[in-house]
Amino acid sequence: MKEMRKSIVRNDNTLGKKIDTIFGMTFFPIVKYLKYYYFRGNPSFIKIETTNFCNSQCLYCPNKSLKRKKGFMKDTLFEKIIKECVSWKIKEIHLCNFGEPLVDKKISEKLKLIKDLRPEIKTVIFTNGGLLYEKTCREIMLAGLDELCISFDGFSKNHFEKYRYPLKYELVLENIENSIKIKEELKTKTSIILQPVYDKNVIIPEKLSAFLSFWSDKVDDISIQKLHDWHGYVKNEGYVNKNIICRDLFEYMTINWDGSVVPCCLDYEGENILGNVNRQTIKQVWLGKEFTEFRRKLLRNVSSIPICSECKMRYYNFRYPHLSSLFWR
Repeated sequence: MKEMRKSIVRNDNTLGKKIDTIFGMTFFPIVKYLKYYYFRGNPSFIKIETTNFCNSQCLYCPNKSLKRKKGFMKDTLFEKIIKECVSWKIKEIHLCNFGEPLVDKKISEKLKLIKDLRPEIKTVIFTNGGLLYEKTCREIMLAGLDELCISFDGFSKNHFEKYRYPLKYELVLENIENSIKIKEELKTKTSIILQPVYDKNVIIPEKLSAFLSFWSDKVDDISIQKLHDWHGYVKNEGYVNKNIICRDLFEYMTINWDGSVVPCCLDYEGENILGNVNRQTIKQVWLGKEFTEFRRKLLRNVSSIPICSECKMRYYNFRYPHLSSLFWR
């Protein structure tokens, strides 16, 4: 496996945190806002929800109680979006949002379409691993998938099956191990990344260390995800900072399966519709009045946006290293 990227252990230098907080979470969004508003720049990446169906009912995910209509994106709409991404020179596409992408039986065809139209586009999938069977894994890797991110809370069988019901620990473990073998067999460039959700109130540090030790030389990266609260759905008193401006609204676009565009992936019910790519191009939505006004409100008064003012993910989106990486490597 390639040398692991530095996402497991991050520098906790206090001064570095202050630099990131003050500039990275305030100055950064303002610069991005100016970029979009005055210079008409494009997003860093686009999330396309080909489906919001899921094969799991994870305890810390609202999908199981979702009120928004469920469905699959039409092929014609997907092709329209991808052609616009190619035309606008989007560099990265995530084929997932608020569902399990491998439920979509045409996911490999969608990946192939992207790569056929523009091979340079980076493609990413986030999966719970429950449907990552050998046939599916081969298909998505051969279609050109660049990153396979697996949400695997494999600290123990009991923990996994409690929080990832009804998925089975042994099955997902086998799927991951087979994926590693298939990657080596096919000699693909697909990066396999594990993304466990870590709640320090539930998992002791020794369990986390054991997990990292076991997987560190088997996969390309391990990215620990802190438990957040889905703006109130999950109880989590961990991180509270009401003065931090979220970066996501200035970095990526989220397109739901029906073509509606929401501010970010945490708007799982589609409460804030900022456009619709059935009627508009992705560029028209991203630079449009609704999206621009939403960013402006976020910068001026975050409390005026309920979903944002209640969201603790604004703190978690503090992605190290940012500006402090200029000083600490």
